[in-house]
Amino acid sequence: MADEATSDCLFERLRLHQQRAPDSTEVARAITARINSRLTSHDKHVRQCTLEKLWNKQTGAIQMLLSILETSRDVATSTYITSILREALCLKQGKGKKCSANNIARQQCCQHLISLNGTQVMLRTIITTHGKRDGNVGTELMLHDLVWILAALSPKDTKFAMKVRMLGCVRTMHLILKGHFTDNKLIFPLLVIMKQLAKNPVTTSILIRDGAITTYERVLVSLGFIPTARLRLCLDAIDYFSKNS
Repeated sequence: MADEATSDCLFERLRLHQQRAPDSTEVARAITARINSRLTSHDKHVRQCTLEKLWNKQTGAIQMLLSILETSRDVATSTYITSILREALCLKQGKGKKCSANNIARQQCCQHLISLNGTQVMLRTIITTHGKRDGNVGTELMLHDLVWILAALSPKDTKFAMKVRMLGCVRTMHLILKGHFTDNKLIFPLLVIMKQLAKNPVTTSILIRDGAITTYERVLVSLGFIPTARLRLCLDAIDYFSKNS
């Protein structure tokens, strides 16, 4: 009960912050840091309770976090928010009914975020984040979280490729792939995103003009030819490139 009360208090503080003092950087940073720390707690009950508050549409938590992310210029706050959203949206591997139920909740949360124009917020944020490339650890962490979030959203958002194109993010995603195709932590979600872009003839044409075929040749060499989910994603995208070009 104490954990639930703490979660309630945090999200209420977040709501009040939005209503009264949207320009208060320190308050937003403190609240989002606290929520993030609960999601990374060693206490399973604390983590679960916080996740359930995020997944519950009635709390308005996802909408509030999106709003703060879109308006905040504070790197720390933005980093906490993307970390929170990654925990709330990205599927976890595991066994048992609880893990399965949580993953269903994550999928539903993805759909909710998409309905709130969350895909566009994530795309605009990744354009800004990638544009900085300032060597800041927080910026790099945020880039990683954003890639994983977009990988969770891209197969579920039927207009994903169109949104990426409309926001001018196609080349950005290709640049990120070029810069991280040997990164074991990022190559899988990047290939998930790129596969969705390869399905679309318009984004495919942009990618091909931008040299994506050469990039994929490098990715293939890097992956090797042992059958893996990554290799499957890579070959699927190449197949779509050939069909849509």
